[in-house]
Amino acid sequence: VASAADVLLVFGDDQLECFDFRNYPAFAVYAGDKFQGSLARGGSAGVPGHPQLAASLLTGLMRRGFDPAFSLDMPKPDRGIGHAFLRPAESLTDFTLPIVPVFLNCYYAPQPTAWRCYQLGSAVREIIAELPGALRVAVVGSGGLWHTPRAKDAYLDEAFDRAMLEAMARGNA
Repeated sequence: VASAADVLLVFGDDQLECFDFRNYPAFAVYAGDKFQGSLARGGSAGVPGHPQLAASLLTGLMRRGFDPAFSLDMPKPDRGIGHAFLRPAESLTDFTLPIVPVFLNCYYAPQPTAWRCYQLGSAVREIIAELPGALRVAVVGSGGLWHTPRAKDAYLDEAFDRAMLEAMARGNA
């Protein structure tokens, strides 16, 4: 299970798996007790959520000038959550570790800018740092760098990934 974490916070895109053009938020937090989705190896899995962390994220983000959408149930339960969230769960957990999905609109105009996403990440870091108690939160960015950590035969552009990570480490968002 992901580095002895108590909960996994996964940022990922939504390719019309959960949201559609009736409601397509820039940012959304799943705050329900559990969710389900299809696995890469076939079949499906149920994953526990973490409503307390999700509520802390939502209120903390609102206090910092963000207006995230939220959902307590999967908007399209017959389809389940998308691969941006299930692939990291499949690669990093045994499906007992609670996960809080944070959805980003990466595809459909108007999308949040890269700078706004960076600001969101900074706000989330502050919120996690301010949590009471000793909740250990592992954060995964699924998508651009990769969906499936530790996957065999996965294509990675490591030079590009390292350049992006080094730029961020220098404060160059």
